[in-house]
Amino acid sequence: MEGYGIVCIPVASPLHNPKLVDPILDRIRAKISGYVDYTYDKITDLSSVDLSKLKSTSGLVLIVLTGGTEELISSLIGSVGKPAVLVAHNSQNSLAASLEAISLLRAEGYYVGLVLESEVERVKYFSKAVKALSTIRGLKVISIGKPSPWLIYSISQEAQLKRDFGFKVEYVDLGEVLKVKSEIPSSEIVKTKRDWRLDRVVKGVNERDLDEALRLYLALKEITKKYNGRVLTIRCFDLLRYGVTACLALSILNSEGIIVGCEGDIPATISMAILSSIANRPSFMGNIVWVSGDRVLFAHCTIALSMVSRFTLRTHFESGLSVAIEGYPKCGEVVTFIKIDSRRRVILVGRGVVLNDKPLRPDNCRTQILVRVLGNARELVEDPVGNHVALTYGDHTEAIRYLAEMVGYKLKVV
Repeated sequence: MEGYGIVCIPVASPLHNPKLVDPILDRIRAKISGYVDYTYDKITDLSSVDLSKLKSTSGLVLIVLTGGTEELISSLIGSVGKPAVLVAHNSQNSLAASLEAISLLRAEGYYVGLVLESEVERVKYFSKAVKALSTIRGLKVISIGKPSPWLIYSISQEAQLKRDFGFKVEYVDLGEVLKVKSEIPSSEIVKTKRDWRLDRVVKGVNERDLDEALRLYLALKEITKKYNGRVLTIRCFDLLRYGVTACLALSILNSEGIIVGCEGDIPATISMAILSSIANRPSFMGNIVWVSGDRVLFAHCTIALSMVSRFTLRTHFESGLSVAIEGYPKCGEVVTFIKIDSRRRVILVGRGVVLNDKPLRPDNCRTQILVRVLGNARELVEDPVGNHVALTYGDHTEAIRYLAEMVGYKLKVV
């Protein structure tokens, strides 16, 4: 059990009738088995569990089998101090005990959710949120340079964001990256180009620029290994003076599971890390470039290659230099987009459907995703939380809801 993420503990009164209670336990346990990592046998007192081991887990799921368990529930969650959810059913005073226990625990500042057996699949969302939050706690974010100066709102959030989510930032000078880049052998570039079949998708990019963009990718990969990080952001516009962009590097790294955000934007990169952890897939950082009715256009010059049906290598939109990714999104797919705002203690979340399968305008960044928002898209401009958002495929709003509650943030649903 030690080291597992989510631990399930069925609790019952010492007076319970096993003939009545055990079938209930078997039924609920079968329903949630895919959402927990370890399940205890039924317990009736604290002596049946090893509290020291439970403190090393990420979260608890308590199946409340009977009434008379209020003190046991309270003592267990209070001793472990991890996010928890109670699963209640419609007999044996299960819900009554759950309501009494949860009221005390919440009043004392613990995060405890409540799930009824009729909606027990919500344990899945709790589990995803707990694991995402556990991933962020203690995380090291590598930042190549400081945030870009135009990110005036994002810059103001970093200190509070680190306190609330428990990660740290290690700054690396761009000069170190450039030195590593200069030492990358040409043979590695040839191999990378072949592995990703990049020669077939070039449009208006010369071979030298492609090689330099790949050299930067290999250098950033070396930096992540050296500093033992899986999340990175880079002040990428500073690279333009050296005639190279980070767009292709970020695209490949995100495809490989290393989460990389643009422009040194820490809040947006953490939003990407959370969304990618919950979805178990890469995410996209995009500008909000236009809102009209229920439609929002997100765009940037990089995207994980696994997130598009095909792609073309073009020059960078703003500068006309080096390499960018013109990605072709998957039309008809459901997407979720989020942004964390630590100053207001808000997590923005929205969901929608992708409406395009190719770029729409020549006057925006190369990868463009037009989304029909299944909510009020006007909220993005009437009550903004900055520019960049993180976006990925699938509906992950309920897991984001749990995560917001765990960190004491308000969920702002678009």
